[in-house]
Amino acid sequence: MKAIQSAESVCLGHPDKIADIIADAILDDLISKDPYTRASIEVLVTMGLVHVAGEISTDAYADIPTIVRNTLIEIGYTKPEYGFDGYTAGVITTINDQSPELSLGLPSDKAGDSCIVIGYATSETENYMPLASNVANEITKRINTLRKENIVPFLRPDGKAIVSVEYENGKPKRVNSIAVMVQHEPYITEREIKEVIMEEVIKKLKYSNYIDNKTNIIINP
Repeated sequence: MKAIQSAESVCLGHPDKIADIIADAILDDLISKDPYTRASIEVLVTMGLVHVAGEISTDAYADIPTIVRNTLIEIGYTKPEYGFDGYTAGVITTINDQSPELSLGLPSDKAGDSCIVIGYATSETENYMPLASNVANEITKRINTLRKENIVPFLRPDGKAIVSVEYENGKPKRVNSIAVMVQHEPYITEREIKEVIMEEVIKKLKYSNYIDNKTNIIINP
């Protein structure tokens, strides 16, 4: 029996990833000062603006606007022409005390919230992750490296990869399709982008043996 499984991975400058990195940076700063910090941090990112909201219970202080701007600069949003940069972005904070009801009955070293996590381990790769996930993550990690190390200077921070793997009798057989979207400088042509992504990313994948001449590779459609 054949089946297709897909996975998506985003680059450091993708809005979803920016929000995650900012929330992590704020939490890391608070925990470094108060290890018993409890926080539920939500981040909304749009052009020129970051809104940080949520509930935090802590004895520490975090300079959230500075953390946000430094994080944006570290990610690579450093130029006004990107429409979003760490030097000029507005930062709104709406932080309240965490509801005491959340921590009733919980020891002080336990999280004051709950969630549902669904996942599984698989023997199809050495790190027990699905093949599609590994390939997608490898693509975006490589794109991040090419940009941050200035190997490919026309790349901008945002980007995404979607990978679909064909399975036969429950085992990965081949990569069915790869879609890569990258943000780039306006002077570069689509042909040049596709050539660079093919040569510097796709052909250097660890799992390139799963890619064949029928794999549908789409770059910046």
